[in-house]
Amino acid sequence: MSLLTCENISLTIGVKDILKDISFNIESGEKVGIIGVNGAGKTTLFKIIAGELPCDKGSVFITKNAAVGILRQDPALNENDTVYNSVASVFNYLKILENRISAVEKQLEEYNSAEHENNEDEMQFLQKLLDSHDKLIQEYADKGGYEYESKIKSTLEFLGFSQELWQQKIHTLSGGQKTRIGLIKLFLAEPDILLLDEPTNHVDVTSLEWLENYLKSYRKTVLIISHDRYFLDNVVEKIIELENTKAMTYKGSYSDFVNKKAEDREIRQHQYEMQQREIARLEEMIRVLQQRGTEKSVRTARSKQKSLDKMDKIEKVERLPDKINIAFGDKDKKNRLLRPLESGNDVLSVLELSKSFPLKKLFENLSFEVKKRDNLFIIGPNGCGKSTLLKILMENLEADKGRFYFGYNVKIGYYDQENQNLNEENTVLDELWDMYDEMRFVEVRNILASFLFKQDDVSKKVAVLSGGERARLTMAKLILQKSNVLVLDEPTNHLDINSREALETALLEFKGTIIAVSHDRYFIKKLATKILEINPMYETGYLDFKDGYEQFLYYKKTYLNKDDADMLTKAGNNFQVVDNEEKTRDYEEQKQKKRRQTQIERDIKNAEAEIKKIEKRIAELDFMIKDDEVEADYVKLNEIYEEKDMLDEKLEILYEKIYMYEEDLI
Repeated sequence: MSLLTCENISLTIGVKDILKDISFNIESGEKVGIIGVNGAGKTTLFKIIAGELPCDKGSVFITKNAAVGILRQDPALNENDTVYNSVASVFNYLKILENRISAVEKQLEEYNSAEHENNEDEMQFLQKLLDSHDKLIQEYADKGGYEYESKIKSTLEFLGFSQELWQQKIHTLSGGQKTRIGLIKLFLAEPDILLLDEPTNHVDVTSLEWLENYLKSYRKTVLIISHDRYFLDNVVEKIIELENTKAMTYKGSYSDFVNKKAEDREIRQHQYEMQQREIARLEEMIRVLQQRGTEKSVRTARSKQKSLDKMDKIEKVERLPDKINIAFGDKDKKNRLLRPLESGNDVLSVLELSKSFPLKKLFENLSFEVKKRDNLFIIGPNGCGKSTLLKILMENLEADKGRFYFGYNVKIGYYDQENQNLNEENTVLDELWDMYDEMRFVEVRNILASFLFKQDDVSKKVAVLSGGERARLTMAKLILQKSNVLVLDEPTNHLDINSREALETALLEFKGTIIAVSHDRYFIKKLATKILEINPMYETGYLDFKDGYEQFLYYKKTYLNKDDADMLTKAGNNFQVVDNEEKTRDYEEQKQKKRRQTQIERDIKNAEAEIKKIEKRIAELDFMIKDDEVEADYVKLNEIYEEKDMLDEKLEILYEKIYMYEEDLI
């Protein structure tokens, strides 16, 4: 049965068509993804369905008495409420019932404490009180009165609000936390139709997995606007795409939609071309018949014209929306991507790095390595220190202790998710040109056009740009740096699906090294060759996994010990422990141990070879210092001493590494 029907919805703002003849049906209990590029009209459609915005034409039909709940990207909350009270307000009707029950119980207490003659009137009054109390208690139980407080507490915890935050005022929360409060209130209210606008924004992987499982088991209807393809694949069973003001409906997940859309476009294009050929043939036949001028030929021409006029014309397949055009590196004359300047094999060494803030420990004794052409993705729950770690590596923040060292010939390009490296007073054009003033005007315009800044867009002030526009401008600046190491902090935030796919393609072609923080699992799955998870559930506080994302998930499901698996389940990860037979477990453990031992021995050998090279270079520098000409050239002498200091520091790190490796072998 159709719970929601949109019929020929159209809306024009000024001279621009936003939606045109949008029609679709949603059945009760369906999970539907609404997708489209930024500006396609997705949020506008939600407002029309929720009755918050009138359309110019068309109708929305919702089954009688069906409740609609909408999650906005900026939910309206009482800023002076506490976190707990804001969420608990969903159950105000139960609070009213509690007050009524308390009032009746007070009357019963007063009756029991007073002296009575036990006449018929008093007995009737008592029975009336008891009946009223029973009825209220039954209603309270039926409406979940005995479970709602535990529901509030568990949902708050699963979506990242620990007990110490429950009395915090709403106005002190971040935008992401407010969005999650709006989400929690909607879930607890359980409307018949849930309209969720970007529910995965500002939600970490742990909460995302809980959210997916919740929505999959939610028995009512859900419409979700999202750019999170992994989330859509796991939750929805139908996709409605808004493109060029129109809507197309596809059965299946997001991945199914991608394949079906490509097939549909190919079929429609073929049908259109075939029909155009038939139209051209008929028009030519009509022209020839009319030229003959005989009565019979004129009648035949009229008959053919009538057939042509009655023909249902197939519309030409509209061009796809523009995509950003990204390439990290120069291209040759044949448009092939050239390799960036090569870095050394050892790109980054991090040794026992620690960082805390007052009342909050982020990570401690964090050690890992990044080699040339690694794609290391850093994941973990919100607040674990992922972005802080990148800020430390970029020397925008100091660590409490520990060291890190970037290797030879490393040139870093840094993408800051907050886009703080943009000058708010600049125009889009000036923001790029100021950084690369050697470029010609036409080159700057072409670069900006490839990032969808066209015509008047280049004159916009940075201060008025949307989140997506700021992300695209930052990315445009980044690609011109010609880096061989990209450090990316949530690069897909604010990007629509088209832009995310363009970025993925560019990064897959990138010939350098990537160090990235992301909660976009589709993005991670496609690119990651290594995973670093920062998570207090581990004894060490982190897991350094030297393989891709799917292997990482399999490892966690299969090889985590029972205690860790229990902790994961409590945290909402919903990982399950696979009970392997003892022999299989022993075999796998021995295989892992042997692989680890081989890797350590290889690392020791590489470190010793590097030490040998460094010591040889130090000996050369010591010899150069004794040269009379060098001694007289204080600039050259200073350069030699600086290089020696750098090499001494690197030697110390390498010796510490070998010590740690040898400890692991014992």
